[in-house]
Amino acid sequence: MIKKITAICILVGLILSASGCEKEKAVVDVKPIIKPENVAVETVSLNETATEDEQVTEFKYTEPEKEEPPAQNMEIVVSESEPEAEPTEPKPENVENNEKRELSFLDKESPVEIEIVPIAPQVVNASAQDSKEIAEKILEYINSYRTIKAMKLEGLTEYAEYRSRQLIKRFAHNTEDERAAATALQYGEYVDPSLYGMNGEPYYTSCSREAIAKAGYAGTADEIAKRFADLIKNSAKHWAYVGADEYSYIAVGVTYESGMWYCDVAVAKENTDNK
Repeated sequence: MIKKITAICILVGLILSASGCEKEKAVVDVKPIIKPENVAVETVSLNETATEDEQVTEFKYTEPEKEEPPAQNMEIVVSESEPEAEPTEPKPENVENNEKRELSFLDKESPVEIEIVPIAPQVVNASAQDSKEIAEKILEYINSYRTIKAMKLEGLTEYAEYRSRQLIKRFAHNTEDERAAATALQYGEYVDPSLYGMNGEPYYTSCSREAIAKAGYAGTADEIAKRFADLIKNSAKHWAYVGADEYSYIAVGVTYESGMWYCDVAVAKENTDNK
């Protein structure tokens, strides 16, 4: 009983002692705090009677909302030089599976570049049918090399063509062949040996000089003609009369046989077509 009374007395004394003490207030030294970005600030108090200086600032981190980039349409371009592709229309969501297939290999490999190489036109070599054209072009080239252009004679041209055919069997300046050609065409000057006290059959002579050539040239009519004209011009012996101003009349004959071209260029001082 005495112990209980003693305990009660001690408890009453402690209560009285506590009531006489000044109430202590909690003081918190608050330093200015810089508000970080993306952080929400909330101010709280330790008790309901705390002053503004006694308040405590509490920072709570809040995750900022991420702005999602606008959706972009996926485009696949197939071209040689990779030009800018035109925008494609979006497909409906309920398309079939076979329409949703993508060319995935185009994402991994670069577009294939195709080099277009122009094909040169095939050159057609001149043939026997081009003989007259080649002869005409040879005459043109020779005249371009001459100081004074020579005049083409039609009758002398027939004679030169006849001689070019003879050259296939005998490629030579042969008097018998020359007389035979003129006589067959009855071209040029008529000669009767008996009038001069000589024996022999009458004949014709073309009264011209000739340059003969043969070659296995291949190419166009113009190419072949130029090569023949250059061949004659570069021969000093032949060009001495073919290119001479005194030989003012000209004719060219060409024949093709077995891969070879035979050419006869005849020149004359007089117009033998009038004989």
